Amino acid sequence: MESIIDDKLSKMLTDWSSQIKSYCLFGEKFDQNEQKQPVYSRKRILKEFFTLEEQILRILNDYSHYETLPKSLFNLDWLGSLLLLLLEHSSLTFNTDHLISSSSGFDHHLSSTATINNEFVKSIEYTPNLSSISWSSEQLQQYSSKLLDLLFKLIRVSSLQQLLLVHVYSNQKQDELLLSGCFHLLTPFLMKSNYEIYPVTFHCFVLLVRSIYRPLVSDYIHHIFPGCLIALDDYRLDMKIIGLYLLNHLYEQCTSTDLTLFNRSNVVSHALEHNLHVRQTPFIEYLLLFLFKWLSLIEPDIYCSKHQYQHTSLILERLIQDTFLETTIKYRQILIHIIQLYIERLQLFTCRHLKQLIDQIDDCMENRQLRYMGLKLMKTIFRELTPRINTHRNEFMKIIVRCIFKHVHEQDYLTQSTTDNVDQLLITCACELNIYTDNYVIDAIKTLINVEQLEVRYRDKLDDLLMKVVKSKEEFI
Repeated sequence: MESIIDDKLSKMLTDWSSQIKSYCLFGEKFDQNEQKQPVYSRKRILKEFFTLEEQILRILNDYSHYETLPKSLFNLDWLGSLLLLLLEHSSLTFNTDHLISSSSGFDHHLSSTATINNEFVKSIEYTPNLSSISWSSEQLQQYSSKLLDLLFKLIRVSSLQQLLLVHVYSNQKQDELLLSGCFHLLTPFLMKSNYEIYPVTFHCFVLLVRSIYRPLVSDYIHHIFPGCLIALDDYRLDMKIIGLYLLNHLYEQCTSTDLTLFNRSNVVSHALEHNLHVRQTPFIEYLLLFLFKWLSLIEPDIYCSKHQYQHTSLILERLIQDTFLETTIKYRQILIHIIQLYIERLQLFTCRHLKQLIDQIDDCMENRQLRYMGLKLMKTIFRELTPRINTHRNEFMKIIVRCIFKHVHEQDYLTQSTTDNVDQLLITCACELNIYTDNYVIDAIKTLINVEQLEVRYRDKLDDLLMKVVKSKEEFI
Protein backbone atom coordinates (compact mmCIF):
# COMPACT_ATOMS: atom_id res chain seq x y z
CA MET A 1 0.00 0.00 0.00
CA GLU A 2 2.79 2.44 0.92
CA SER A 3 4.50 1.57 -2.37
CA ILE A 4 1.39 2.50 -4.35
CA ILE A 5 1.06 5.79 -2.44
CA ASP A 6 4.74 6.54 -2.96
CA ASP A 7 4.45 5.91 -6.73
CA LYS A 8 1.43 8.20 -6.91
CA LEU A 9 3.29 10.91 -4.98
CA SER A 10 6.36 10.44 -7.18
CA LYS A 11 4.35 11.02 -10.36
CA MET A 12 2.71 14.10 -8.88
CA LEU A 13 6.04 15.58 -7.74
CA THR A 14 7.59 14.90 -11.14
CA ASP A 15 4.86 16.94 -12.79
CA TRP A 16 5.32 19.72 -10.23
CA SER A 17 9.11 19.81 -10.64
CA SER A 18 8.87 20.51 -14.38
CA GLN A 19 6.31 23.23 -13.66
CA ILE A 20 8.46 24.77 -10.89
CA LYS A 21 11.53 24.87 -13.16
CA SER A 22 9.58 26.93 -15.68
CA TYR A 23 9.05 29.58 -13.01
CA CYS A 24 12.69 29.69 -11.85
CA LEU A 25 14.29 32.86 -13.13
CA PHE A 26 17.77 31.33 -13.30
CA GLY A 27 16.40 29.13 -16.08
CA GLU A 28 15.25 32.08 -18.16
CA LYS A 29 17.02 35.04 -19.75
CA PHE A 30 16.11 38.67 -19.46
CA ASP A 31 14.48 39.98 -22.58
CA GLN A 32 16.86 42.23 -24.53
CA ASN A 33 14.23 44.68 -25.76
CA GLU A 34 14.12 48.39 -25.07
CA GLN A 35 11.85 48.03 -22.04
CA LYS A 36 14.34 45.70 -20.35
CA GLN A 37 11.49 43.77 -18.77
CA PRO A 38 11.83 40.25 -17.36
CA VAL A 39 10.30 37.50 -19.44
CA TYR A 40 8.17 36.38 -16.51
CA SER A 41 5.30 38.00 -14.64
CA ARG A 42 5.31 38.56 -10.88
CA LYS A 43 1.55 37.96 -10.86
CA ARG A 44 2.13 34.60 -12.50
CA ILE A 45 4.77 33.71 -9.88
CA LEU A 46 2.47 34.81 -7.05
CA LYS A 47 -0.34 32.69 -8.46
CA GLU A 48 2.05 29.73 -8.61
CA PHE A 49 3.01 30.34 -4.96
CA PHE A 50 -0.66 30.05 -3.98
CA THR A 51 -0.82 26.73 -5.80
CA LEU A 52 2.40 25.51 -4.16
CA GLU A 53 1.05 26.37 -0.74
CA GLU A 54 -2.04 24.27 -1.35
CA GLN A 55 0.04 21.37 -2.64
CA ILE A 56 2.49 21.41 0.27
CA LEU A 57 -0.33 21.65 2.79
CA ARG A 58 -2.03 18.69 1.13
CA ILE A 59 1.14 16.60 1.36
CA LEU A 60 1.52 17.64 5.00
CA ASN A 61 -1.98 16.46 5.79
CA ASP A 62 -1.47 13.18 3.95
CA TYR A 63 1.94 12.26 5.38
CA SER A 64 2.22 14.00 8.75
CA HIS A 65 1.31 10.78 10.56
CA TYR A 66 4.02 8.74 8.78
CA GLU A 67 7.04 7.89 10.90
CA THR A 68 9.18 7.65 7.77
CA LEU A 69 8.53 10.12 4.97
CA PRO A 70 8.10 8.73 1.44
CA LYS A 71 11.30 8.62 -0.59
CA SER A 72 9.64 10.62 -3.36
CA LEU A 73 9.71 13.74 -1.20
CA PHE A 74 13.50 13.68 -1.38
CA ASN A 75 13.75 13.78 -5.14
CA LEU A 76 16.34 16.39 -6.18
CA ASP A 77 14.40 17.56 -9.22
CA TRP A 78 11.43 18.52 -7.06
CA LEU A 79 13.03 19.53 -3.76
CA GLY A 80 16.06 21.30 -5.29
CA SER A 81 14.01 23.22 -7.85
CA LEU A 82 11.45 24.26 -5.24
CA LEU A 83 14.15 25.43 -2.81
CA LEU A 84 15.91 27.53 -5.46
CA LEU A 85 12.60 29.08 -6.54
CA LEU A 86 11.90 30.10 -2.95
CA LEU A 87 15.45 31.40 -2.45
CA GLU A 88 15.06 33.57 -5.56
CA HIS A 89 12.38 35.49 -3.71
CA SER A 90 14.08 35.55 -0.30
CA SER A 91 15.60 38.80 0.91
CA LEU A 92 19.39 39.06 0.80
CA THR A 93 20.85 41.31 3.51
CA PHE A 94 24.07 40.75 5.40
CA ASN A 95 25.94 42.53 8.13
CA THR A 96 29.43 43.79 7.29
CA ASP A 97 30.62 43.38 10.88
CA HIS A 98 32.59 40.24 9.92
CA LEU A 99 34.44 42.15 7.20
CA ILE A 100 35.88 44.61 9.73
CA SER A 101 36.52 42.05 12.44
CA SER A 102 39.91 40.54 13.24
CA SER A 103 38.41 37.29 14.55
CA SER A 104 38.84 33.94 12.85
CA GLY A 105 37.37 30.53 13.44
CA PHE A 106 40.62 28.65 12.87
CA ASP A 107 44.36 29.03 13.34
CA HIS A 108 45.02 31.96 10.98
CA HIS A 109 44.68 34.69 13.62
CA LEU A 110 46.06 38.19 13.30
CA SER A 111 48.98 39.25 15.42
CA SER A 112 47.85 40.10 18.94
CA THR A 113 49.27 43.62 18.59
CA ALA A 114 47.38 44.38 15.38
CA THR A 115 43.69 44.97 16.12
CA ILE A 116 41.20 46.53 13.76
CA ASN A 117 39.50 49.62 15.13
CA ASN A 118 35.80 49.06 14.44
CA GLU A 119 35.08 52.68 15.28
CA PHE A 120 36.94 53.81 12.18
CA VAL A 121 34.85 51.70 9.75
CA LYS A 122 31.28 51.13 10.85
CA SER A 123 29.43 47.87 10.22
CA ILE A 124 26.17 48.20 8.33
CA GLU A 125 23.28 46.06 7.16
CA TYR A 126 24.03 45.82 3.45
CA THR A 127 21.43 44.92 0.82
CA PRO A 128 23.07 44.41 -2.59
CA ASN A 129 21.30 45.26 -5.83
CA LEU A 130 22.39 42.60 -8.30
CA SER A 131 20.32 43.78 -11.23
CA SER A 132 18.77 46.98 -12.53
CA ILE A 133 15.61 44.90 -12.95
CA SER A 134 14.02 43.67 -9.73
CA TRP A 135 12.73 40.13 -10.18
CA SER A 136 10.99 40.01 -6.81
CA SER A 137 8.72 42.12 -4.66
CA GLU A 138 7.87 42.49 -1.00
CA GLN A 139 4.72 40.42 -1.45
CA LEU A 140 6.67 37.62 -3.15
CA GLN A 141 9.29 37.68 -0.39
CA GLN A 142 6.65 37.33 2.29
CA TYR A 143 5.08 34.38 0.51
CA SER A 144 8.46 32.80 -0.11
CA SER A 145 9.23 32.98 3.61
CA LYS A 146 5.86 31.40 4.39
CA LEU A 147 6.43 28.58 1.91
CA LEU A 148 9.92 27.94 3.26
CA ASP A 149 8.47 27.49 6.75
CA LEU A 150 5.96 25.00 5.33
CA LEU A 151 8.77 23.17 3.52
CA PHE A 152 10.78 22.97 6.77
CA LYS A 153 7.74 21.53 8.49
CA LEU A 154 7.18 19.02 5.68
CA ILE A 155 10.80 17.76 5.67
CA ARG A 156 10.89 17.98 9.49
CA VAL A 157 13.78 20.40 9.84
CA SER A 158 13.94 23.78 11.55
CA SER A 159 16.30 25.85 9.35
CA LEU A 160 17.79 26.19 5.89
CA GLN A 161 21.10 24.89 7.19
CA GLN A 162 19.46 21.62 8.29
CA LEU A 163 17.47 21.35 5.07
CA LEU A 164 20.65 21.57 2.97
CA LEU A 165 22.05 18.57 4.87
CA VAL A 166 19.11 16.35 3.92
CA HIS A 167 20.03 13.44 1.66
CA VAL A 168 18.27 13.41 -1.71
CA TYR A 169 18.41 11.18 -4.77
CA SER A 170 18.38 11.80 -8.50
CA ASN A 171 18.55 9.74 -11.65
CA GLN A 172 22.25 10.47 -12.13
CA LYS A 173 23.52 10.01 -8.58
CA GLN A 174 22.18 8.22 -5.59
CA ASP A 175 22.04 9.66 -2.10
CA GLU A 176 23.72 13.07 -2.14
CA LEU A 177 23.17 16.14 0.04
CA LEU A 178 20.59 18.65 -1.11
CA LEU A 179 23.38 21.25 -0.92
CA SER A 180 25.37 19.32 -3.56
CA GLY A 181 22.33 19.12 -5.80
CA CYS A 182 21.64 22.84 -5.52
CA PHE A 183 25.26 23.68 -6.38
CA HIS A 184 25.05 21.40 -9.42
CA LEU A 185 21.84 23.13 -10.54
CA LEU A 186 23.38 26.60 -10.14
CA THR A 187 26.86 25.94 -11.53
CA PRO A 188 25.91 26.12 -15.26
CA PHE A 189 24.58 29.65 -14.65
CA LEU A 190 27.60 30.84 -12.61
CA MET A 191 30.10 30.79 -15.44
CA LYS A 192 32.27 33.79 -16.23
CA SER A 193 30.64 33.96 -19.65
CA ASN A 194 26.99 33.99 -18.59
CA TYR A 195 26.59 35.01 -14.93
CA GLU A 196 25.49 38.54 -15.88
CA ILE A 197 22.57 37.11 -17.87
CA TYR A 198 21.31 35.31 -14.75
CA PRO A 199 21.84 37.74 -11.85
CA VAL A 200 19.47 35.82 -9.60
CA THR A 201 21.89 32.87 -9.52
CA PHE A 202 24.34 34.88 -7.39
CA HIS A 203 21.44 35.83 -5.14
CA CYS A 204 20.71 32.12 -4.50
CA PHE A 205 24.42 31.29 -4.36
CA VAL A 206 25.08 33.74 -1.51
CA LEU A 207 22.08 32.48 0.46
CA LEU A 208 23.34 28.90 0.12
CA VAL A 209 26.97 29.67 1.03
CA ARG A 210 26.20 31.72 4.11
CA SER A 211 23.96 28.89 5.41
CA ILE A 212 26.81 26.38 5.70
CA TYR A 213 29.62 26.37 8.24
CA ARG A 214 32.71 24.38 9.10
CA PRO A 215 33.59 21.62 8.50
CA LEU A 216 31.11 21.38 5.60
CA VAL A 217 32.47 24.49 3.87
CA SER A 218 35.82 22.77 3.31
CA ASP A 219 34.09 19.98 1.38
CA TYR A 220 32.45 22.48 -1.00
CA ILE A 221 35.22 25.04 -1.35
CA HIS A 222 35.73 23.97 -4.99
CA HIS A 223 32.13 25.09 -5.67
CA ILE A 224 32.39 28.35 -3.70
CA PHE A 225 35.86 29.58 -4.62
CA PRO A 226 35.27 30.32 -8.35
CA GLY A 227 32.09 32.28 -7.54
CA CYS A 228 34.00 34.44 -5.05
CA LEU A 229 36.59 35.40 -7.67
CA ILE A 230 33.94 36.10 -10.34
CA ALA A 231 32.06 38.42 -7.98
CA LEU A 232 35.24 40.23 -6.89
CA ASP A 233 36.29 40.75 -10.51
CA ASP A 234 32.93 42.28 -11.50
CA TYR A 235 32.79 45.99 -12.30
CA ARG A 236 29.74 46.60 -10.08
CA LEU A 237 30.26 47.69 -6.49
CA ASP A 238 27.54 45.39 -5.10
CA MET A 239 29.12 42.34 -6.70
CA LYS A 240 32.56 43.28 -5.37
CA ILE A 241 31.20 43.54 -1.82
CA ILE A 242 29.51 40.15 -2.26
CA GLY A 243 32.87 38.72 -3.36
CA LEU A 244 34.52 40.07 -0.20
CA TYR A 245 31.67 38.75 1.94
CA LEU A 246 31.99 35.24 0.48
CA LEU A 247 35.79 35.23 0.76
CA ASN A 248 35.52 36.36 4.38
CA HIS A 249 33.10 33.48 5.00
CA LEU A 250 35.72 31.08 3.63
CA TYR A 251 38.41 32.76 5.74
CA GLU A 252 36.40 32.26 8.92
CA GLN A 253 35.10 28.76 8.21
CA CYS A 254 38.03 26.99 6.47
CA THR A 255 41.41 25.91 7.75
CA SER A 256 44.65 27.48 6.55
CA THR A 257 45.42 24.24 4.73
CA ASP A 258 42.22 24.48 2.69
CA LEU A 259 42.81 28.11 1.79
CA THR A 260 46.46 27.69 0.80
CA LEU A 261 45.96 24.44 -1.14
CA PHE A 262 46.45 24.73 -4.94
CA ASN A 263 47.84 28.25 -4.43
CA ARG A 264 44.35 29.60 -3.58
CA SER A 265 45.64 32.15 -1.08
CA ASN A 266 47.97 33.80 -3.61
CA VAL A 267 45.23 33.87 -6.25
CA VAL A 268 42.93 35.70 -3.82
CA SER A 269 45.72 38.07 -2.82
CA HIS A 270 46.30 38.96 -6.48
CA ALA A 271 42.57 39.54 -7.00
CA LEU A 272 42.39 41.79 -3.94
CA GLU A 273 45.41 43.83 -5.02
CA HIS A 274 43.88 44.19 -8.49
CA ASN A 275 40.97 46.08 -6.88
CA LEU A 276 43.06 48.59 -4.93
CA HIS A 277 42.39 51.19 -7.63
CA VAL A 278 38.70 51.32 -6.67
CA ARG A 279 37.84 54.38 -4.58
CA GLN A 280 34.13 53.94 -3.88
CA THR A 281 33.01 53.57 -0.29
CA PRO A 282 32.27 51.40 1.60
CA PHE A 283 34.01 48.84 -0.64
CA ILE A 284 37.52 50.29 -0.36
CA GLU A 285 37.44 50.23 3.47
CA TYR A 286 36.32 46.60 3.50
CA LEU A 287 38.86 45.69 0.81
CA LEU A 288 41.82 47.19 2.66
CA LEU A 289 40.83 45.60 5.97
CA PHE A 290 40.21 42.18 4.41
CA LEU A 291 43.50 42.30 2.49
CA PHE A 292 45.24 42.99 5.81
CA LYS A 293 43.57 39.91 7.31
CA TRP A 294 44.30 37.75 4.27
CA LEU A 295 48.03 38.59 4.35
CA SER A 296 48.21 37.06 7.82
CA LEU A 297 47.18 33.81 6.14
CA ILE A 298 49.81 34.06 3.39
CA GLU A 299 52.58 35.19 5.74
CA PRO A 300 51.83 33.99 9.28
CA ASP A 301 54.02 35.23 12.11
CA ILE A 302 55.89 31.92 12.55
CA TYR A 303 56.81 31.73 8.86
CA CYS A 304 57.76 35.38 8.58
CA SER A 305 60.21 35.42 11.44
CA LYS A 306 62.56 33.93 8.85
CA HIS A 307 61.27 35.46 5.60
CA GLN A 308 60.68 38.99 6.92
CA TYR A 309 57.14 39.61 5.61
CA GLN A 310 58.24 40.11 2.01
CA HIS A 311 54.78 40.23 0.45
CA THR A 312 53.27 42.25 3.28
CA SER A 313 56.09 44.79 2.97
CA LEU A 314 55.39 45.21 -0.74
CA ILE A 315 51.74 45.95 0.02
CA LEU A 316 52.72 48.44 2.73
CA GLU A 317 55.08 50.20 0.31
CA ARG A 318 52.28 50.49 -2.25
CA LEU A 319 49.86 51.91 0.35
CA ILE A 320 52.43 54.52 1.44
CA GLN A 321 52.94 55.58 -2.19
CA ASP A 322 49.16 55.76 -2.73
CA THR A 323 48.88 58.01 0.32
CA PHE A 324 51.33 60.49 -1.20
CA LEU A 325 49.53 60.50 -4.56
CA GLU A 326 45.94 60.54 -3.28
CA THR A 327 44.09 63.86 -3.28
CA THR A 328 40.89 62.75 -1.52
CA ILE A 329 41.18 63.48 2.21
CA LYS A 330 38.77 60.74 3.25
CA TYR A 331 40.69 58.08 1.37
CA ARG A 332 44.03 59.34 2.71
CA GLN A 333 42.65 59.02 6.25
CA ILE A 334 41.62 55.44 5.50
CA LEU A 335 45.07 54.61 4.11
CA ILE A 336 46.86 56.10 7.13
CA HIS A 337 44.67 54.07 9.46
CA ILE A 338 45.45 50.87 7.53
CA ILE A 339 49.18 51.69 7.49
CA GLN A 340 49.11 51.80 11.30
CA LEU A 341 47.79 48.21 11.31
CA TYR A 342 50.66 47.09 9.07
CA ILE A 343 53.20 48.78 11.37
CA GLU A 344 51.71 47.03 14.39
CA ARG A 345 51.97 43.70 12.62
CA LEU A 346 55.41 44.09 11.02
CA GLN A 347 56.90 45.86 14.06
CA LEU A 348 60.69 46.16 13.56
CA PHE A 349 60.43 44.87 9.99
CA THR A 350 58.83 48.25 9.20
CA CYS A 351 62.28 49.89 9.53
CA ARG A 352 62.83 49.49 5.78
CA HIS A 353 59.91 51.92 5.25
CA LEU A 354 60.75 54.34 8.08
CA LYS A 355 62.08 57.14 5.87
CA GLN A 356 58.91 57.08 3.74
CA LEU A 357 56.74 57.02 6.84
CA ILE A 358 58.50 60.07 8.30
CA ASP A 359 57.94 61.92 5.02
CA GLN A 360 54.28 60.86 5.17
CA ILE A 361 53.86 62.25 8.70
CA ASP A 362 55.56 65.47 7.68
CA ASP A 363 53.17 65.82 4.75
CA CYS A 364 50.15 65.28 7.04
CA MET A 365 51.15 68.28 9.18
CA GLU A 366 50.42 70.59 6.23
CA ASN A 367 46.72 69.66 6.21
CA ARG A 368 44.57 70.34 9.28
CA GLN A 369 42.26 67.43 8.37
CA LEU A 370 45.16 64.97 8.33
CA ARG A 371 47.16 66.36 11.25
CA TYR A 372 45.49 64.20 13.88
CA MET A 373 45.98 61.01 11.79
CA GLY A 374 49.63 61.97 11.21
CA LEU A 375 50.22 62.28 14.95
CA LYS A 376 48.55 58.91 15.53
CA LEU A 377 50.86 57.41 12.93
CA MET A 378 53.86 58.95 14.72
CA LYS A 379 52.68 57.56 18.05
CA THR A 380 52.38 54.08 16.51
CA ILE A 381 55.93 54.33 15.14
CA PHE A 382 57.23 55.34 18.59
CA ARG A 383 55.61 52.30 20.18
CA GLU A 384 56.64 49.71 17.55
CA LEU A 385 60.04 51.01 16.33
CA THR A 386 61.50 52.22 19.63
CA PRO A 387 65.14 51.18 18.90
CA ARG A 388 65.21 53.37 15.77
CA ILE A 389 63.64 56.52 17.22
CA ASN A 390 66.85 58.08 18.55
CA THR A 391 68.49 57.80 15.12
CA HIS A 392 65.71 59.92 13.56
CA ARG A 393 65.09 62.23 16.53
CA ASN A 394 65.93 65.35 14.54
CA GLU A 395 63.29 64.59 11.86
CA PHE A 396 60.63 63.78 14.46
CA MET A 397 61.39 66.93 16.45
CA LYS A 398 61.07 69.07 13.30
CA ILE A 399 57.67 67.51 12.63
CA ILE A 400 56.49 68.25 16.18
CA VAL A 401 57.64 71.87 15.98
CA ARG A 402 56.02 72.32 12.58
CA CYS A 403 52.80 70.80 13.95
CA ILE A 404 52.83 73.26 16.89
CA PHE A 405 53.26 76.29 14.65
CA LYS A 406 50.69 75.13 12.09
CA HIS A 407 48.19 74.19 14.78
CA VAL A 408 48.49 77.49 16.63
CA HIS A 409 48.27 79.44 13.37
CA GLU A 410 45.06 77.64 12.23
CA GLN A 411 43.44 77.32 15.66
CA ASP A 412 40.69 79.82 14.81
CA TYR A 413 39.50 77.56 11.95
CA LEU A 414 39.21 74.42 14.08
CA THR A 415 36.49 73.16 16.40
CA GLN A 416 37.22 72.92 20.11
CA SER A 417 37.08 69.11 20.10
CA THR A 418 39.55 68.90 17.20
CA THR A 419 41.90 71.34 18.92
CA ASP A 420 41.79 69.37 22.18
CA ASN A 421 42.40 66.04 20.42
CA VAL A 422 45.41 67.35 18.50
CA ASP A 423 46.83 69.05 21.61
CA GLN A 424 46.53 65.88 23.67
CA LEU A 425 48.13 63.71 21.01
CA LEU A 426 50.88 66.26 20.40
CA ILE A 427 51.79 66.26 24.09
CA THR A 428 51.83 62.45 24.13
CA CYS A 429 54.16 62.26 21.12
CA ALA A 430 56.51 64.90 22.54
CA CYS A 431 56.67 63.13 25.92
CA GLU A 432 57.40 59.74 24.35
CA LEU A 433 60.04 61.17 22.01
CA ASN A 434 61.74 62.85 24.98
CA ILE A 435 61.87 59.56 26.88
CA TYR A 436 63.34 57.66 23.91
CA THR A 437 65.95 60.37 23.12
CA ASP A 438 67.28 61.26 26.59
CA ASN A 439 65.81 64.76 27.06
CA TYR A 440 66.41 65.84 23.45
CA VAL A 441 62.90 67.32 23.25
CA ILE A 442 63.36 69.41 26.41
CA ASP A 443 66.63 70.87 25.13
CA ALA A 444 65.11 71.63 21.72
CA ILE A 445 62.06 73.38 23.19
CA LYS A 446 64.22 75.50 25.52
CA THR A 447 66.32 76.59 22.51
CA LEU A 448 63.19 77.63 20.62
CA ILE A 449 61.77 79.56 23.57
CA ASN A 450 64.97 81.65 23.75
CA VAL A 451 64.55 82.88 20.17
CA GLU A 452 63.84 86.62 20.42
CA GLN A 453 61.76 86.94 17.24
CA LEU A 454 59.27 84.28 18.39
CA GLU A 455 55.69 85.48 18.71
CA VAL A 456 54.06 85.42 22.14
CA ARG A 457 51.36 82.89 21.22
CA TYR A 458 53.96 80.41 19.96
CA ARG A 459 56.16 80.97 23.04
CA ASP A 460 53.17 80.34 25.35
CA LYS A 461 52.39 77.11 23.53
CA LEU A 462 56.00 75.96 23.81
CA ASP A 463 56.12 76.87 27.52
CA ASP A 464 53.02 74.80 28.15
CA LEU A 465 54.44 71.86 26.17
CA LEU A 466 57.79 72.09 28.00
CA MET A 467 56.02 71.94 31.36
CA LYS A 468 54.06 68.84 30.31
CA VAL A 469 57.16 67.07 28.94
CA VAL A 470 59.20 67.80 32.11
CA LYS A 471 56.36 66.52 34.29
CA SER A 472 56.09 63.38 32.18
CA LYS A 473 59.84 62.79 32.50
CA GLU A 474 59.67 63.10 36.29
CA GLU A 475 56.76 60.62 36.46
CA PHE A 476 58.63 58.19 34.23
CA ILE A 477 61.70 58.29 36.46
